Amino acid sequence: MPKKPTRSHDGYGWYLTKKGYPRFFKNGRMKHAYVHRYEAAKMLGRPLTKDEQVNHGRGGKQDFSWGNLTILGIREHSWYSAKQAFWMKVLDVKAEKEFYATITQLEAEGVRTGL
Repeated sequence: MPKKPTRSHDGYGWYLTKKGYPRFFKNGRMKHAYVHRYEAAKMLGRPLTKDEQVNHGRGGKQDFSWGNLTILGIREHSWYSAKQAFWMKVLDVKAEKEFYATITQLEAEGVRTGL
């Protein structure tokens, strides 16, 4: 069952998908259009083709401003997404090491962490 619209954009209600992407409803039913694709099409002045993907910049998935959206081909978008996923994993590993180093230091100082 579709979720109720939580916000409005250009007169259409939208909600967040499980992955955090804003998606339109139309007249109580989902229009099956993502807000970022709608905005990118407005930016181009034409509908996007099936081969065109929209990438979000650093503003995040709910920033629909034109400066935050980039239109890429499928190959370019796949490459960019793979690189982004790789660096997020690297950052996660680094953050995890820093976390456990901090825990170890706190425990050495006699602080009970419970971990």
